[in-house]
Amino acid sequence: MKSKNKEKIKALSLIEAVETLSNIADLKLDKEAAVTEKHALLFDDRKINYRTIHWLKDAGKSKTLKMIKEIFRVILSHLKDSWEAQFVLSTPTDKVESIKSIMILVGEAAKKLDRYTELFNQAQEKSVTELKEYVELKKFYRSKVAHVVDQGTLSKWLFGLTKGFIGKQEATKGKETSLSQHIFIDLEQIKKDTAYELLFVRKEDGSRFFNPRLIRNIKLVIDFGGTLQGVEEDRLSYMRDWMDKIAHGAARSILKSMGSRLDFFYKEAAKHRTKPLPGYVSSAIMALFLAASQNTLQSKIKVKTCLDYLIDFESYLHEAVTSIEYQKMAAYPPKSNQHLASVLFDTIHALIRAFFIHFDGFHELSPVINNLVAEGRLLSRHLHQERGGSLSKTLEIDHEYFRKLIRSGTHGPMIRNVEMLEDWESKFAPLLQRNWPGQLFSIYVKNKWVLCMKLPSPTSQDYINKAYVLEEFLAFLRASTKDSVPKQHLMFNLQDRTSWKEIARCKALEALPENEELKNHFGIVTLPFDTDFYHQLAPYDQDRQADLFKQHFVEQMQDENTGFLFLGKIKKVLTDRFAQDLLNAVHRVFFQSKPQLTRQERLDFIGITYLMLYFKSIELLEPDSISFTCKDSVDIGMSQTALMYAFMKLLKEPSLAEEEIAELHYILFAPALQVRERAMLQERFFRMVSTIKAIEEARNVYGLEGFKKSFHEVFGDLIDVSVVDGQIVFRHR
Repeated sequence: MKSKNKEKIKALSLIEAVETLSNIADLKLDKEAAVTEKHALLFDDRKINYRTIHWLKDAGKSKTLKMIKEIFRVILSHLKDSWEAQFVLSTPTDKVESIKSIMILVGEAAKKLDRYTELFNQAQEKSVTELKEYVELKKFYRSKVAHVVDQGTLSKWLFGLTKGFIGKQEATKGKETSLSQHIFIDLEQIKKDTAYELLFVRKEDGSRFFNPRLIRNIKLVIDFGGTLQGVEEDRLSYMRDWMDKIAHGAARSILKSMGSRLDFFYKEAAKHRTKPLPGYVSSAIMALFLAASQNTLQSKIKVKTCLDYLIDFESYLHEAVTSIEYQKMAAYPPKSNQHLASVLFDTIHALIRAFFIHFDGFHELSPVINNLVAEGRLLSRHLHQERGGSLSKTLEIDHEYFRKLIRSGTHGPMIRNVEMLEDWESKFAPLLQRNWPGQLFSIYVKNKWVLCMKLPSPTSQDYINKAYVLEEFLAFLRASTKDSVPKQHLMFNLQDRTSWKEIARCKALEALPENEELKNHFGIVTLPFDTDFYHQLAPYDQDRQADLFKQHFVEQMQDENTGFLFLGKIKKVLTDRFAQDLLNAVHRVFFQSKPQLTRQERLDFIGITYLMLYFKSIELLEPDSISFTCKDSVDIGMSQTALMYAFMKLLKEPSLAEEEIAELHYILFAPALQVRERAMLQERFFRMVSTIKAIEEARNVYGLEGFKKSFHEVFGDLIDVSVVDGQIVFRHR
């Protein structure tokens, strides 16, 4: 029995304990109280999570009582383990007030539970405060913690943070009910890091998707559960240094790309720097020079660092492109005899283009990623005696190494959320929130290089039903029209246009080709990644017959309401006939025309088909740059970027070299680490790995040369295979 209890205690996380305590403390006494218990079932290789409710007045009193004891044990165990290891030595009084707050939460929950005295009628203890676990927790707190508690830190922070939100909600009372009025995010969603953008976006009526209690719980979990852990075990403690090196490298790369343009700018604009637009541009350039200086690296200075100056650069550039002066220039481009205006216009566009195309600082994370993976392999050698021979197995094992090593699947994203909230971020605009674009690799196709970029959604969203394209991205596209050889960007938009959370961003981006000035410089293809069909859920879970599955797939691709959107040349080519031929080709080469397909095979089928649609779109539009863009270019976007890279390598090479696997590590691990301080979400990672495994299995059936020959023969009439055969060069190698 004891061993079972121990297992149960381990199964309850600190987050769940805090959330349950918070729910109990906030109970209204005119309602029945209950606690919930998490469970999981495995069904058809899928894990299904569910919760059971234990009412405090039902027949399951004993189990309910055990769960309450367990909560107190979790809090005490966590406090004991972390306190004596580090806390007494360093006494970080600016953090310790969260301990006091969580103990207040414990006390409030105990008082509420005591009101339901029927729970204890048959127990030895007549009050929650008489429970052994509660007594031990309170005793430890009083003897070890209470004397160093700093009063008021968390409460003041929380009050300041939520004051504005509450005021806005009060102002909207009595107005028309919004579509999402009753939708709120909870700590579970924040823990999974799947809907963090809703912390910064308002509902249609101006209210928020969360209440102050959620922010309190996040702060408690971070301070109580994160900052007290041993610093020597925290691989992310150097994140600020890594970010500083990224900023330094990016600033140097951007300046290098500017060449002699800066001389022309200073020669013409020096005497006009007191005017708003020349002042913004001049300040942006000065901030860039300071970010590129060795003397401002964090390792050498503790006041203002390269990262701070790069943020300043972006801020001044934002002021420039949103200014009335620039907007007038964009509407009515200056003539050649308007020297100042021409120089300003060209300099802004050169800076913007360099920001998107030449932001080459992320390579600073490459050795960091390699070292973390190598360290993970050493620490986990007892789990895997050797890495798998296949690429899919190698990536799977290395992902597990990396994920376990950083051990920040919860606290990393939460810390980023709190940092953004403390900076009073009131909208979701990734490009303006330290999620910068970046170079990944280039593909040599049809006598020109096509740059594959990391690019989060270049939009800003204040309200859930409204989003607009950032002026920085519009300026980037305008700059493309001014080149001697006009450039075009192709965006694979991987946001879900069937989702209420993402439809506004999709519509804003999909409207860009309607702009007469930009339509020849921007192409977009939208593909769904969260629909029932994509996940093969009901009613598609029974589509075992391959022909029926392909029929439904064609219907999906031809219906914009299912999440697909093809425009212009691509829409004209992707007819029902072409779609059917493409699916038949995938079926023949990768699944040997099997009459029946398992659910996993259908999932892989969808992944491979998406891959072929990427290649077909590149063939038709012949872009100069491409991006796999999801909301933040961390999970879906990077998984699809890695899938394209892996397929193009597997089609030509017997196996990937160590440096090529390291390049895949960089794509898969660096963006999530830099932006969200975690590993890629497992659901997205394993879906990609499964698709790579299906490609490898098909290659094993034919052999490398046979696979390449079969692919060329079957797909030759559908896709220009020279696109797939293109040479890949990693820019930062």
